[in-house]
Amino acid sequence: MKKLIVRGGLVLIALVVVGVVVLYFSLNGIIKNVGETQGTKATGVATTLSSVNLNPLGGALALSDFELASPEGFTNPSLFKLGGADVQVDTSTLPIPVIGNKGDEIVVDRVYIDGAEVVVAFENGKLNLKELLKQIEENAGAKEDKPAGEDAPAEEGEAKGVLIKDLKITNTKVRGEISLVPGTQPVPLDFVIANIEESDFREADTGAVIGYVIETIMLNATTEV
Repeated sequence: MKKLIVRGGLVLIALVVVGVVVLYFSLNGIIKNVGETQGTKATGVATTLSSVNLNPLGGALALSDFELASPEGFTNPSLFKLGGADVQVDTSTLPIPVIGNKGDEIVVDRVYIDGAEVVVAFENGKLNLKELLKQIEENAGAKEDKPAGEDAPAEEGEAKGVLIKDLKITNTKVRGEISLVPGTQPVPLDFVIANIEESDFREADTGAVIGYVIETIMLNATTEV
């Protein structure tokens, strides 16, 4: 009898361990999928995220190689690159019942982005930064104008809202070259934009947060260009 109880306990522990491992990898996949899907919807360009690694206990979230493609009509493959970001999430607010509440609002304690890169291009009379900004604004406007009840079903793992308590964007590099007059020597660009800091701001969903952050960076880069 005692052996059966011990074996049963070991089986239960093994099942719990397997469940935690499955949940861990599922969360990473969910966050990666939401980031890429909502990023593409918000910006109108292909958004890729190499990997996501969430520590469910500590709430540390590591993002690797976030990249935005150039708008249509530009030859450079990418407009924005980010090697990584320091993100701290309140895991009790993630929309996963096993971890916490139902996900009415995801609370992000901090997002620190350092060393991002913006690639500037001026082709066919258009500046890629302005074209991206235009697409972000159009997509945000289309979402706001949508009649109530016509919203698409929420993505798996997406909450109703997102609160970011502390956002810092530092050392964003702008590079490239532009020739505003056809036939003239291109002007090289290589500078760092002013640091960006925000606190306690809310957006409707993950896509809106990505759109807001990218829009803020592009506005600052465009102003300085």
